[in-house]
Amino acid sequence: MGAGTDKTASGQRLLDAPMKDFPHVLWEDQAWLLDRLWHGVPRLKALAQLTHWAIRIKSDITLDKISEIYPGHSYLAEISGDGVTMTVRTTA
Repeated sequence: MGAGTDKTASGQRLLDAPMKDFPHVLWEDQAWLLDRLWHGVPRLKALAQLTHWAIRIKSDITLDKISEIYPGHSYLAEISGDGVTMTVRTTA
């Protein structure tokens, strides 16, 4: 799901643990800020079921625009990976 280093895998397991074992720490009125290490679409979609998040992604990750640009310069886009597609709101 993520980049191939042991450090990255370890860091991503830190995100998996609360989603699986301690979902009560991820409230809907929170916002989680994630680094640009790729967390994978399935993991991000699971996290979106529990809380809000914002992530800066690498330029080689494709976001397919599916809406007009809204006031504030944001728009809806689809992101896909590992057989999962999700809709996200992004900024232009």
